[in-house]
Amino acid sequence: MNMKKNLLLYSFAIFILQLTNAQTNLLTESFETDGEGTRYVSNPFQVSCDFFLRDDNTFSCLTNNPTGLDGSYYWTGEDTDTGVDPTGILTLNPLVVTGFTLDIDVLLGLGRPNDFRFEPDDELLFQYNMDGGGWVTFAAFYGSNDGLPASTGNLVQDTDLNGAYNAGAPEINSSAMQNFNFTIPATGNSVQVRFIMGQDGGTEETIIDNIRTVSYTHLTLPTKRIV
Repeated sequence: MNMKKNLLLYSFAIFILQLTNAQTNLLTESFETDGEGTRYVSNPFQVSCDFFLRDDNTFSCLTNNPTGLDGSYYWTGEDTDTGVDPTGILTLNPLVVTGFTLDIDVLLGLGRPNDFRFEPDDELLFQYNMDGGGWVTFAAFYGSNDGLPASTGNLVQDTDLNGAYNAGAPEINSSAMQNFNFTIPATGNSVQVRFIMGQDGGTEETIIDNIRTVSYTHLTLPTKRIV
């Protein structure tokens, strides 16, 4: 009887594979100090309440100040085509990433969410440049105020990167900062990351904070057999 029980138990043996994520934080930019020219380069400007700049909730032009920040400072933009360039661009310094796979975590928010502000030609792009191979978009958001009944005019993710938002995709829809995670689908030795704000109207207020370049490694723990 015991032999039969043992055979039955072995025939239904379960092997549990436990996976955990080991995280290596390669770079964090929270804008707590001015990194212009040392940690990043950008094209900041302010013309009345059109702007692309670093702020700490002391700038009066945002409709709603963000909450849930990492520290006090963040980067924000509104009507960025008013500047010398048609978009606001901030580029992080090159980072050595030899041997790592890469994710980007970032906090995103809007100064005036759910108020029909962002049209489909308004964009927020994240791009990488691996080993000088040119800029590649790895995450994109476009305005959803396209006249359809369900639209709230927030920034909605373009999950297939075809230049238009995808209905039902994740969206930036709050002045409480939301964490988004993206994968850089390339490996190499040196990477640069940049974001591009392209907004062409007033009160289209985008907020970015706590950009983290992270490598997540899957660790396989020893299997456990249950008998």
